[in-house]
Amino acid sequence: MQLFRVRTDDHLSVEGEVAPSRFKDWTVGGRTGREEHIEELLVRHPGLLNFETFDLGMSSNDEVLIVSQQPIASNRKRADLLGVHRDGSLVVIEIKRDAEDASHRTESLEFQALRYAAASRKMTASEVIGLFKNHLRKKEASEETGELGDSYWRALAVKRLGSHLVEEDEEMTEEDLASIIDPRKKQKIYLVAASYEGDATAACAWLREHGIDISAFRLRPYVIAGEPVLERERLIPPPELDEFMSETFAAVQAPETPTTASTARKPIIKPSELTWSDREEPVYVASWRALLQHVITRALSEGMPPEQLPLRWAHDDKSGMIASAWIETQNSSVEGQDRHEHSGMFVDLHGSSEFIRGTVNTILQRWNTPVELTVETVNGDTYEFPLSP
Repeated sequence: MQLFRVRTDDHLSVEGEVAPSRFKDWTVGGRTGREEHIEELLVRHPGLLNFETFDLGMSSNDEVLIVSQQPIASNRKRADLLGVHRDGSLVVIEIKRDAEDASHRTESLEFQALRYAAASRKMTASEVIGLFKNHLRKKEASEETGELGDSYWRALAVKRLGSHLVEEDEEMTEEDLASIIDPRKKQKIYLVAASYEGDATAACAWLREHGIDISAFRLRPYVIAGEPVLERERLIPPPELDEFMSETFAAVQAPETPTTASTARKPIIKPSELTWSDREEPVYVASWRALLQHVITRALSEGMPPEQLPLRWAHDDKSGMIASAWIETQNSSVEGQDRHEHSGMFVDLHGSSEFIRGTVNTILQRWNTPVELTVETVNGDTYEFPLSP
């Protein structure tokens, strides 16, 4: 892309070309622009790596969640950034600050990324969660969270990854994440640079045509009217060839054995209306978690011992737990509130919609007196509990 200064006084005329700047000519926090500044930029705004439009005010549209900076692979190689795409792929991100940086590299940018991707294929979902846990602790630790241990940060990492990988409000467990994040099967490589040599883009195009999911982004700096300006462009695959490239890429992929878990960002069909067999008025809920909370509330209020709940629970210590995932129960019971019954008990509501339905079914099977529950979802599907043996 070329930019030009234009005069508009009497007529339109081109005054001259606006030449790209260099990141090292920018001053960031009183220092010369460095590669780590670009890393931090992408950590703050991972939407710059979107295939679609980057919307500054819509972080929920970010296609990649950054989970680690400068991670070390089993071959002792470092990547600049590691992310998880919303389709569950592990994303290796390599950054080159300016064109002249390439001359100081012992390996090309694309080869460095390939070496790290090859090593990271041995990673497990649990290791990815561990990297993200450390990343969150480094970025978000404060005086208030300083005393919280690994369990808090790991639970937060699971929660953030779950929110990134599924739509709406379904909670994911580590087991759920393990069924989606599998670096042995799903990896992407993203290259980020201000400019590329012709052989670099040719290599990327060739790798992509042969089944390697590699992409090249250009973040090119300018200074216009004294203000730093950043140009964002996806070079490989070029946007105008998206449909063609996706068909070509799909054609060279080896067929995979279907799995029971979806590897794409999953739409969640939420519950809407609950009807108890012994009550006339329906109950309206907005999520599967709210349904589980409602069922637990009623079960405890009608005398079900807490020990019969098929959930993790504890009497005293809740350190390291995420508040939104645990309900503190009080002595008085008010249906629909977040806090109810049995002072000092904490009920874990993490789980997929399938897990929650199974839990509700078990609770109703253990009910003191026979009772049935009908759940209707927003799209008209119906679930009957307890399920027939």
